[in-house]
Amino acid sequence: MRFIKLFKFDLNYGIIKAYKKYVAYLLLMIPVFFEFYVNINSFRIKHFSYADVLMYIFGGVKEYTPSLVDPFQIPYIWSLNHLLILYFILNYMNKDLEGFGQQTIYRSKSRNIWWFSKCITQIISVGLYYLLAWFELLILTLVLKGNATLNLSSFISNIVYAGDKVISDNWNLSWELMLMPFLFTVSMSLIQMALCLFFRPVLSYVVSVIVCISSSYCLSPFLIGNYSMPIRSDKIVSNGVNMEIGVIILILIAAAGVIVGLFKFKKQNILSKG
Repeated sequence: MRFIKLFKFDLNYGIIKAYKKYVAYLLLMIPVFFEFYVNINSFRIKHFSYADVLMYIFGGVKEYTPSLVDPFQIPYIWSLNHLLILYFILNYMNKDLEGFGQQTIYRSKSRNIWWFSKCITQIISVGLYYLLAWFELLILTLVLKGNATLNLSSFISNIVYAGDKVISDNWNLSWELMLMPFLFTVSMSLIQMALCLFFRPVLSYVVSVIVCISSSYCLSPFLIGNYSMPIRSDKIVSNGVNMEIGVIILILIAAAGVIVGLFKFKKQNILSKG
């Protein structure tokens, strides 16, 4: 079986037939958008931009400073996005390996092809979640008479604390708002998929949860979730993380997930999965 046939199979069963998960994700994005809209109306703000919406949902949270009067609160909107996607794509590889996947491996006569097809499908699946969310949020922005621009408004500092550097009108953080959250979810999804070859899927997902929560709690370049938070960029806070370096780190982590998973899978006893 050639790679293209196996890849079409994965697209069909891993994405097309999983359409209900995409619908659920989009439905959950609607109340998140309206939470943003209610917040800006509480400040009597009438004009907002598409970038303001993206910052509210994907921007992350400020660095937490331990305090008895201000306990740590998990950033549920930022966490919801990443952890929901990672949960939805968690178990496709294992389910396939326990079922029809064994036959496709035998027919293709190559575990490499099978594994790389799963990795590419995983990346496309994550990308589709983001593309659909971006499109939905853009439509909602236009319906409520927002500006379809990727320039931030100065008021966003009042809605989402944005550090010690002033955000002025027309400040553009488009690639930090769109590329970095996507890269983080992709890298975690590939690491998560590789870990599924070592542990049960639920334990792999626990690792993703720990990475997200620890990144929320602490601003550190060693906690990769910080690179998916534009609010923690060195453009916004003086002790923030460098997003250019973050791109390299996230790509290397994604590559590590692919490589480690491939070596493990080539030695895996797939009959034990059936």
